[in-house]
Amino acid sequence: MLGDDRILEALLDTLGDGVAIADRDGVVLRANAPFGVLIGLASGAVVGAHLSSILAGADGARLDPGLAEAAKGQTWTGTVASTGADPQPRPLRLRLQPVAGTDGRVELLVATMRPSGDGKLGRDPLTGMPNQPLLLDRLSQCIHNARRSDGAVAVIALALRAAGRESATHVDQLIRATADRLRGIIRASDSAGRLADGRFGLVLPVARDEGGQLAARRVLDAINASNISADGGEALRFCVGLSLFPQDGEDPERLLDRAGAACDRAYASGGGVATYSTVTAEAASQAET
Repeated sequence: MLGDDRILEALLDTLGDGVAIADRDGVVLRANAPFGVLIGLASGAVVGAHLSSILAGADGARLDPGLAEAAKGQTWTGTVASTGADPQPRPLRLRLQPVAGTDGRVELLVATMRPSGDGKLGRDPLTGMPNQPLLLDRLSQCIHNARRSDGAVAVIALALRAAGRESATHVDQLIRATADRLRGIIRASDSAGRLADGRFGLVLPVARDEGGQLAARRVLDAINASNISADGGEALRFCVGLSLFPQDGEDPERLLDRAGAACDRAYASGGGVATYSTVTAEAASQAET
């Protein structure tokens, strides 16, 4: 089933990410050295262990729901940590990719793991909002819930455009004011955070037939109505980029990146809302000409 063991071992050892191959129940059959290093175990000690015995979900939650999802044929991505003796294990991004056999049933799970963002789930020191790793973790949970309820998730990247003459102190004030306004905009089911590139990210559960554009427009209209101003009283412009689960992907990091690409498009256009589907359509059109 695994083919030539020597070829497989050689391929695994060439990869920079931690990679383990498990059976559909989650028992590890093979693991490369980086996988063991990330969780503080020798790769030989990983083989034969159940993934849920060496990895735990966010806040110590069990990994079983993610394994169950992958065993059904759905790719699962989430934030995990080693269950070892380290009192402060670093967060890791784990992707469980199912591999089906000739009969169409899941036979193997490929677990790919790397450090999560800047390494720690926490809060942005300037705004007190969730940082990017924590927002990605919440996005993973939201995607999991959407799969169970046949819903969708709108992922929004929001950037502010100042006039360019602001002092560093005033820029910080603008960022804090924007964060305060976002807290008043989002619903109890939504999440907002500060991204590593200085922008804001929002995660909003939406109905599939809504498409997310209504939610993105609601956020933009509300933040523009707050009249946050730069030095000299000039109006501050905002722009929003939108990606959607499941239409634009299922991986949290890719969805956030794609919302960022859409935000770049909106920024270049002077503000407003841009969707990732629009960005890809424009790219395809340019490729044809």
